[in-house]
Amino acid sequence: GAYATVAAACAEMKDVACVNITMEKMRSVTASKHLDEKIPDSRADLMALSVTAALIDVGEFDAASHLLASIEPPEGEAWKMSIDTEVQLQHVVMLAQQGNFTGARSLALTMRPDEVSDVERGTALRTITLLETKKYGITSSLPWASGLQDAEDRAYALLGIAQAVLEIGDVRLPYNAIQPL
Repeated sequence: GAYATVAAACAEMKDVACVNITMEKMRSVTASKHLDEKIPDSRADLMALSVTAALIDVGEFDAASHLLASIEPPEGEAWKMSIDTEVQLQHVVMLAQQGNFTGARSLALTMRPDEVSDVERGTALRTITLLETKKYGITSSLPWASGLQDAEDRAYALLGIAQAVLEIGDVRLPYNAIQPL
């Protein structure tokens, strides 16, 4: 947990070298702890997602993409789908923040539908329309949002538009690097 906390703090300061060094150290410590199990530690991936969220928050998209690419949860794990969905959400947010709304929409619509315990797809759709409406106005985002077939998808997308129009809402990804190892 301490390494992830340091890495997130480095990310907030836009110190990518510090992030890389700290993440490498965290992964080596985690790997040595679980050497006998011969499987990667899922907690390291969860902590890495907190760090990538911090990098995305400060606009360090290349560093975030590089770190996201290193996250490879083991096959067959129950939480694998959750990690994959979070990785997709972070990619969607990066695309939207960079103004690639078409790419962000395409990726968001491939995400698995929301469940009671997670709302990554809805968050992705809300974020896209919030950022697009802020950048280009409601006439750009409303036709797409109102044309979504799924009622829940449409509600999230329209919520993003409403947040932009009312000038409320945040596009920050939540991150909490303080997690036990």
